[in-house]
Amino acid sequence: MNCIKKFHLSTQCGFTIIEVLIAALITSIIAASTFTFYIRLHNQSENQYEISEAQNFARASLYDINKELRMAGYKIPDTHDPFTISGDTLTLYKQGIQPIDTIMYYLEEFSDNEYDDMSDLPSNKKLYKLMKKENSADAQIFADYLSGIQFTQLTGSSINISLDVQTSLPDHSREYAHSEDGQIDFRSGYTTVTLAQRVKIRNIDS
Repeated sequence: MNCIKKFHLSTQCGFTIIEVLIAALITSIIAASTFTFYIRLHNQSENQYEISEAQNFARASLYDINKELRMAGYKIPDTHDPFTISGDTLTLYKQGIQPIDTIMYYLEEFSDNEYDDMSDLPSNKKLYKLMKKENSADAQIFADYLSGIQFTQLTGSSINISLDVQTSLPDHSREYAHSEDGQIDFRSGYTTVTLAQRVKIRNIDS
C-alpha cells in the first residue's frame, strides 16, 4: 500500500508541474501578443501623427504665401514689379508699413547639427526650412522639413505653388504609410507630402 500511495503522489505532483508550465506558457503567449499589438498600435498612431504634422505644415505654408501673394502690387507704382521668382525664392512687393514693403520666401538648408538629429535620413537627401523675411527684419523660420518648393508663373496674374514636406521621423516598420498619404521612401521609412495651390493676384490685370 505504501508503494502504491507514493506512486499516486508522485504522479499527481508531476501533472501539477506540467499544468503550471502549460499555464505559464499560455500566459507568456498572451502577454507577448498583447505587447506586440500595443507596439503596432503605437507605431501606427505615431506614423499617422507625423503625416498629419507634415500636412499641417504644408497647408499653413500655402495659406500664408497665398494670403501675402494675393496682395502683391497693392498701391505700388506700375513701373515696379509686383513679384519676382528666382528658383525657389519668391519676392513680392506691396504697400504696407513702408511705401513699398518687401516680403521674401526662400529655402534655407538644414545645418549639420540639424542633420545629425536625423540619423536615419539618407546621406544624399537634403532638407530645408521655409524662411520668411519682411523688409529689413530678421528672417523667421515659417516651416521646416521641406524637401522642395516650386513657384511657377502660369499667367501674368496667377502663380502655382507646390511644396513638399517630409515627416520628421521615419516609420521603421514601413507598414503603416499608405500611398494616399504621400510619397513613401520604403528604404528609409520617411513619407513626403506634396500640396499645390494656384494663386490669383488681385492687383494685376491679365
